[in-house]
Amino acid sequence: RTSVGLEDLDMFEGANVDGGLDGPEGEVEAFVEVDGQPAPVLTQVLPSSGTKVGSAYFEIIGTGFRVGTPVQILIGGASASSTRVASPFKVTGLTPEHAAHQTYAADVQVIDADGQRSNILVGGYTFLTP
Repeated sequence: RTSVGLEDLDMFEGANVDGGLDGPEGEVEAFVEVDGQPAPVLTQVLPSSGTKVGSAYFEIIGTGFRVGTPVQILIGGASASSTRVASPFKVTGLTPEHAAHQTYAADVQVIDADGQRSNILVGGYTFLTP
């Protein structure tokens, strides 16, 4: 248990809060239970590069993915297509097309069904010119 002042409870938006009086001084004791899953954590994109034409299959390895829920994958700010949560440790999809005239190292991020954003893999996927 952690002691939290009542003025701090508003930071637990969406949490289940229970409380009561405890002890002869009438101290307030509150219990906070937060529902939900942590945001996904990305560790690697496989393969880490592909053609800028798009529609190349890729996998993202990480944690916190929920099978059976939708997922959005952003590569260089554009949404991948045919995205799927394959396991709690892997999501897959097809790369978006990229208009860069040169090789471009794009950032990669996943947004889960609850709108939680993963960490960003800076330069996690490189678009290559054909």
